[in-house]
Amino acid sequence: GTIHALVGYTQRLAGGSFAQPDQKVVPRGAPAELHQLAHHFFRMAAQIKENQNALLQLNSELEHRVEERTQRLQDEHATLNAVLESMSDAIVLIDVQHNVLYANHQMADSFAIPMGELSHMQEAELFERITALMTGAQDELQLSKLTAEPRVQSTVTVKTEQGKPRFMMVSAFQVAREGRVFGRGYVWRDRT
Repeated sequence: GTIHALVGYTQRLAGGSFAQPDQKVVPRGAPAELHQLAHHFFRMAAQIKENQNALLQLNSELEHRVEERTQRLQDEHATLNAVLESMSDAIVLIDVQHNVLYANHQMADSFAIPMGELSHMQEAELFERITALMTGAQDELQLSKLTAEPRVQSTVTVKTEQGKPRFMMVSAFQVAREGRVFGRGYVWRDRT
């Protein structure tokens, strides 16, 4: 009886039931060792329940912290995006695979490239589109220098949709932090 009752209790514990055992698990006349064994089983069950509750509490706290951190990151991202979109300069970020990772609307407007198209371009295609707007070979040479060095500035002249010249100063720079390179950034400022 007593051993079977303890086995049944441990099986219920394994199944997640932490109900207090019946005090009659070990009859009065049973050997002291069985009383001690039952007592240790019950203490172990209480400790398991306490540990499980502590883990559930910790999990809940971690989920809350993750939600807070996620919200903070979303807010920071929205703020950064608002700043970049508010700028009068055209900005584009190219990733290490030479794809457009980010471009503000001023970039799309400055070079008459629809935003949906711009956001899926490769760097070479973007530069081809810009080169088509240039007024001379000297400007094309200046544009080609932008990818040659980690940080470089240049001035180019491009035509507007109406054919008028626009003088653009462009800064190119490597986007990196703590030794990790994320890509290249370009800031185009209309100096007309």
